Amino acid sequence: MGNPIQSVALSGIEALQRTTSVLRAMPGTAFFDAGLNQATKTGVIGKGTVQRYNIIVMGGIAAEAMVFGDAEGGREDERTLVEFLLLQVAPHRRRRFLTREEIAGEARWSAANAIALLRKHRRMYDRLVAKLKKDRGRSLGDCILAMEGVKIDDA
Repeated sequence: MGNPIQSVALSGIEALQRTTSVLRAMPGTAFFDAGLNQATKTGVIGKGTVQRYNIIVMGGIAAEAMVFGDAEGGREDERTLVEFLLLQVAPHRRRRFLTREEIAGEARWSAANAIALLRKHRRMYDRLVAKLKKDRGRSLGDCILAMEGVKIDDA
């Protein structure tokens, strides 16, 4: 989706090792969205930017549901989505609030699109999961190469 990954933490312990704040020590992926960054500076957040961000945020929940048939984790992802919609998107709309139904609808739409993207790129996803299982994502570059199907010499 064009958003460079900054870091990956597969567990709370890994997250704690990568941050100085115990409060922010959550497993997950940190990424940079240049469009969103610019939009928050100008106060004009377009629908495409909102949708792209929401699809990325819901990607973890979508992957879990796709693989296991259910998504038990993801509360933090859901909270991130709701916070983003309420604090970043709503203030820039004519009607400065979002209903629960609008937020739930955006979450469903985003999750459905994330699942569609994961299915479309299933082979890349499977290669990434295998690489993460093998070396816990020590190198983002190696993870990207694995997704692209490049064999890495482990010598």
